[in-house]
Amino acid sequence: MIDRSSAYDQAVTARHRRITVRATFDLRDPDAVVSGAASSAQSPYSQIAQVYDEITDQTDYKLGTLEQDRIQLDGSWALPPDDPDEVAAEQLGWWGGVLSGADGTFVSPQPYIELSFSGMSILQAFTLWFSQNSYDGVPESFRVDVYSAATLAFSRIVEGNADHQVLIEQFTVHDPTRIRVTMLKWSRPYTYPRLTDLFFGLFEQWSGRDICSVDVLTESTFTGLSLPYSTCDLEAYNKGHRFDPYAPNSLFLSIEERQAIPIDWGIYLPDGSIEWIPGGWYYQQSGGWEIKDITVKWSLVDIIGMLVDRNYSPPDTLPTTLGGWIASIVACLGVNLAGRYIVDDEVKDLALTAAVEDVTDKFCGDVLRYACMATAAWAHQDFETGYLRISKRGYDTGANITGSNMPSWPKMQANEEIADITFKLDDNQEVTFPGTNTASDKSLTVDNPFVHT
Repeated sequence: MIDRSSAYDQAVTARHRRITVRATFDLRDPDAVVSGAASSAQSPYSQIAQVYDEITDQTDYKLGTLEQDRIQLDGSWALPPDDPDEVAAEQLGWWGGVLSGADGTFVSPQPYIELSFSGMSILQAFTLWFSQNSYDGVPESFRVDVYSAATLAFSRIVEGNADHQVLIEQFTVHDPTRIRVTMLKWSRPYTYPRLTDLFFGLFEQWSGRDICSVDVLTESTFTGLSLPYSTCDLEAYNKGHRFDPYAPNSLFLSIEERQAIPIDWGIYLPDGSIEWIPGGWYYQQSGGWEIKDITVKWSLVDIIGMLVDRNYSPPDTLPTTLGGWIASIVACLGVNLAGRYIVDDEVKDLALTAAVEDVTDKFCGDVLRYACMATAAWAHQDFETGYLRISKRGYDTGANITGSNMPSWPKMQANEEIADITFKLDDNQEVTFPGTNTASDKSLTVDNPFVHT
């Protein structure tokens, strides 16, 4: 269930309501894997692995150091612990181990942080997030270097910076393997350099000023005879023709399948603030774009939509439970997406077996549909995380919609009727059950490899 306040419930069902939207546009390569991180020097309290852990929430943790004007005696600052592991849970990012000089510059050799990675075919942008705490400062001047193996493929010096978030773009490097960020001058004297996050690609939040329209359609079924999924049509202003298939160094070349765009819905509360709730994660698909005059439109799908037509690769040892089968299905999306699933406790340990020849040359969507059909489970997107979620039928999302909250009153109409349904069993036998109307001209046949008797 998605947490929300009582003020949200009142505002979203009020007679007059103001709703907004935001989208986190993420153009990172879904197959890129960080293989190492290095630094010229760093503080004992530095958390260099947090620079690439994809957790964007920075901790407002005030740790006193010997930096100039660092500690205020107001009770909000903590003394450095003797054991650095005591602050390992805090989101601090990388701390360099060299102080800037009186004018903010760093003497040679300047401090740097370097990430090595594999699996990336092209890099046209990357995003740097520095500390958002004003007392930490930001780099006024720094250099970025991108390597392809041992070759320096791109280098740029950024000067006069005052931003906490910096996008480096307008370049193209094929088969990059390493990024180094070297600090040249800091905005504060006698201060350690800090970097909280580095994203391989464009990583931006777009709001109502950037977005023309967002249309989300969510469909579900409990029969297992089909596998509908959620779609999202997102149209945004194409500022400066950033996405142009004909322009050199355009970010268009960095768009590929499986890149995620989380959507959040916001409601204005009576006090003027905005409360946000997650609206799902939607992914790029092949051919899912359309360039207009001043806008660009993406047709995105949820995680189920990515699985529907993807080939299923059976593991060497076949699973024996529903949870195991779901893990093997999602693993087909690649190593960075392999963990994006939730199987509820009520169904995850249900026994489920099939022969390898019966699940070979199948689509992931078919195997998912068969597994849910055989266990009376329900496949849907978890809107808070964007994960594939498998729940027992009757799962309550906690959302209730009344007639007064609908754009039009619901209509009642007849379901499509069938004369009978036949199940094929693993002993070459068939069993037929009567349908909803024996006079119907439609019959169904189910060949589910998980149904045995």
